[in-house]
Amino acid sequence: MTSHESKIEQPLWTACRQALMITVAAVVLGLIVNALRPQGLELVRPPDPVSPATTGAKSAGPQPIELEAVLEQLQHGDAVIIDARSEFDYAAGHIATARNLQAKNLDAWMPDFFTTHLPETPIIVYCSGPRCQLAERLADRLYELGYANVHTLTAGWNGWLANGYPTDSESALTAGQSLDQSGDCASDECGDGQVSPTDPTQSQ
Repeated sequence: MTSHESKIEQPLWTACRQALMITVAAVVLGLIVNALRPQGLELVRPPDPVSPATTGAKSAGPQPIELEAVLEQLQHGDAVIIDARSEFDYAAGHIATARNLQAKNLDAWMPDFFTTHLPETPIIVYCSGPRCQLAERLADRLYELGYANVHTLTAGWNGWLANGYPTDSESALTAGQSLDQSGDCASDECGDGQVSPTDPTQSQ
């Protein structure tokens, strides 16, 4: 390399190095300013928080389940079946093996439920029928508490009884004593009339 060429390249290299330093300084300064601004740009998006109830392949929220699927679960003993109606309705008649657990006193029974049922336990919640909101309300609470495999039986007790599927009862109370006399829910939460176990074709 001749001295003439060296004299030409040296200023060029110096200019390139200065330009690079200016660029780096500008980037660093921009990042600092962006970080200090209250409404700075989100350069790295943090991962979305994952709820215990949304892990795995489960869909978000409690899912509806058909009568035939509940009957299969009952026969295999795979799921916990919960009757969300009043104790009067439950005593008058309920799905075989179902437990009477209500959203209104969840704080009383949930600690024991937590200790005996894992988060992945299949749970089926039902009440009177499609217009009854007690099952949906309780299923939502269970889902929020980490039970991802929660289902609601939309057809409810009335649909189950009309199909002649297995039932149990604990007293001679008529189903008509429950919704109006127990005071457990308002009319918009329990819109479906109760069907008597002795006459599935009539509702009260």
